[in-house]
Amino acid sequence: RHGMAEPLLPADGNAGFLAKGDLNVFHLFQLELYGGEVIFLRKGGGELLYIERNIGERFFVINEKFIGNPLFQAAGICAYALGHSIHGNSHAFRQFLIRIRFPILRQRELDAKKRIFIDAVAPGSPIISRGSVIGRRASRQKGEKQEERKNDDLNVTVKMKEEDYRTLLQKRYGVSLDELLSWYKEEMGRTRNEVFAIAAKLDIPEPAPKTMQEVNEILFRYEGPCDSPQEMLERANEYLKRTRALAHEYVRLPEDESCRCVAVPESCKDSYPWGGYEGGDFSIRPIRGQMFLNTYNYKNVTDGWIKLNSLHEAYPGHHVQYVRAAVDETPETVKIGAKLVPLLEGTCLRTERAFEFLFGEDPFFPLFVAYRRHHASVRICADLMLFYFGVPLEEVVKLYETELGFERGTARGQVQAQQNSPGYFTCYYYGMKKICGWEKEYGFSKKDFTELLFSAGYISMERFGELVRLTPEERERYFHEFSSLLEEKQG
Repeated sequence: RHGMAEPLLPADGNAGFLAKGDLNVFHLFQLELYGGEVIFLRKGGGELLYIERNIGERFFVINEKFIGNPLFQAAGICAYALGHSIHGNSHAFRQFLIRIRFPILRQRELDAKKRIFIDAVAPGSPIISRGSVIGRRASRQKGEKQEERKNDDLNVTVKMKEEDYRTLLQKRYGVSLDELLSWYKEEMGRTRNEVFAIAAKLDIPEPAPKTMQEVNEILFRYEGPCDSPQEMLERANEYLKRTRALAHEYVRLPEDESCRCVAVPESCKDSYPWGGYEGGDFSIRPIRGQMFLNTYNYKNVTDGWIKLNSLHEAYPGHHVQYVRAAVDETPETVKIGAKLVPLLEGTCLRTERAFEFLFGEDPFFPLFVAYRRHHASVRICADLMLFYFGVPLEEVVKLYETELGFERGTARGQVQAQQNSPGYFTCYYYGMKKICGWEKEYGFSKKDFTELLFSAGYISMERFGELVRLTPEERERYFHEFSSLLEEKQG
């Protein structure tokens, strides 16, 4: 389908040309293509290749240690399994990367799927092909989780060595530990006060809320969920018409692109309690994207969540990021990205507040947006409590119960998600804070800054800061005069 040679993957699924040394660190990457089946391949040495073909479609590479550049090796193992005889240093491999132009899923999504897959494929299991282990085992997961909670020891700590945590934040995400420590308490207090200030101004018969649990009750009472999954999807697609029209006013987009809302894939229903986004194949036109909502959990997906997702996940949010990565003439290194999470998620967190006026008829939506932003600031505090200060898990669970009004199970789930992905959940608020600071400092209009955010590509906050500080003439050269782009046009 994609111009591949005959299949070259050995019958035993051995992709061992990528594996050497001790196996101890997992790396996940994604290549999005189209297909219609689920394939698992396994090699006894510890490498796992997981190719899932459903909505997007997603090709996950799970390997505990790669030789050389892990990003290139991850793409290489995908290509090898798909029938390409290519190695990391070959011309064919470089051409493969250029042709496919694959994006990387946001780390929170990858980590969730990593855990599901690792749990599903036990050590020593045989090669499995053309069958979904996840699907067959999903029915047992709920009971297993309940049993795990009975044995859950919340008195333990998961503290990391300070230097290890500092290095993880900086090297993987481009987040400064010193910056977080300097302002996390102040920001959490500010976002908390903002929630209660907005709630106090609502024209409702109830007294102004004094706790986050009371805020939650107001949002659920006045901005509650739909009566059925179908109604939820229909409402979301109506909201997408509004957010799409808005995005086309602020960002350069192809006229024929589109994004629709669909039901969450069954294999993802436990990883995405509210919803998410999936792209597609960069080579297919017109460009189509898919936002999904959790139809299994529709009674907890309030109207505020539906509105918010139509902004954050779609317009101008992750869908717009995906579209621009597909159509913009930028170098492949910018499309692949490094330390990209703070800019990607920070941009979409900014979108929620910057464009909440679109739903101006809803007096409760600003409260929901403020609550969501407080959630993002609390997650930084929780991450520091877990990995820097090393407090018992019980204290972090109580943080979520107090600061966000979560019930016990939801609070424990949030903490577990952060245990699985140290540092990742600091990226949302960290990125948003820097982005909004630069927008104000350099005097951009909302429209110009929104276009710049979605023009930047998958880059780190440090690189984006440099981009912001360029003159308009220098930015024009940045976007249109890379030597690789000029050579491609001349060729």
